[in-house]
Amino acid sequence: MKRALFPLLFGSLIALSGAVEERPNPLAHQATVITPSGKVYKGWLDGYRHDRVRLRLPADQGEVVYQFSRDEIRSLIFPDTEAIEETLTTHAADPTEPTIDLLEDTWGQRAPYLPVLDRRNRAPLLLYAESLLETDRGLESITRARRLAGIDLDPDEKERMNRVIIRGYEQTGLHDEAKVLAEGWCRTHLPSGSSALGWAVLARQALREENWEEALWFGLHPVAFGHDTATVDLAACYGAAVAATLKLEDHTEAVNLVNEMRRRGISWPRSEPLLAAAGALIASARDPANEPSNSILSDQNDGPPIPDPWLTLEAIRRVLAKPGP
Repeated sequence: MKRALFPLLFGSLIALSGAVEERPNPLAHQATVITPSGKVYKGWLDGYRHDRVRLRLPADQGEVVYQFSRDEIRSLIFPDTEAIEETLTTHAADPTEPTIDLLEDTWGQRAPYLPVLDRRNRAPLLLYAESLLETDRGLESITRARRLAGIDLDPDEKERMNRVIIRGYEQTGLHDEAKVLAEGWCRTHLPSGSSALGWAVLARQALREENWEEALWFGLHPVAFGHDTATVDLAACYGAAVAATLKLEDHTEAVNLVNEMRRRGISWPRSEPLLAAAGALIASARDPANEPSNSILSDQNDGPPIPDPWLTLEAIRRVLAKPGP
């Protein structure tokens, strides 16, 4: 019958050798292991070796090291658990709240034990990878996300890390790598699903290559097949489609798409550099000086009247007709 725990007594060896061993700071490394039977062990983490967590406990005239395999750990509790959970709660309420420093410390403490971490203990590490991306540390975010993706994650966690990896490649200018991964994303996700990331990445790449027709196709795909679902990255898809239609001089379609975004409550993606020119044109067209009068709108409407359009074709034409600086 396999023993669940393997204590290794080495305190007498230390005493005989006269060696002075530096004890880890208990505030930084002390942890609690709870076994499936409910037994509690409190001590100092001593690494993860041979698929086992090592925990050092004080003993008479020395120390004892216990080793726990993954199935022998019901819960691994770190000393910063309460502070981390408060951080996660704060971030959920206000994603702009800076948390990167605390999350970085948490990564250093928990990363050596990745294979045995449960979902609760993994949560701050996933957020750390995402936070690195949001602070323009793309290469670091890729490294962290790849390491996390290599362990046994839940499907939604795996998707979050795959998202970080794709966006990280794009952020660091590795567009070919991002394109390959985005194509894989599109093969495994429905356009009506929870994210349009793959199509957004491919649409942006087409804009970089000045392939306006392809950018329009990728941008409109989740718009056309996503029904009424306001998926993540849908704004970027709309924006790419608008930018492409403006380049193709299909101003009517551009106006229709912008007004559709407005009706659906989808804001223009201001953080997208590739869409800056299109965004500036739309902002200029929205300037009261370029808005046409109601009589002009009435004369130009061939179909049913559009109730209070947010953007008009005439306004776009007026901006485009102005001489450049």
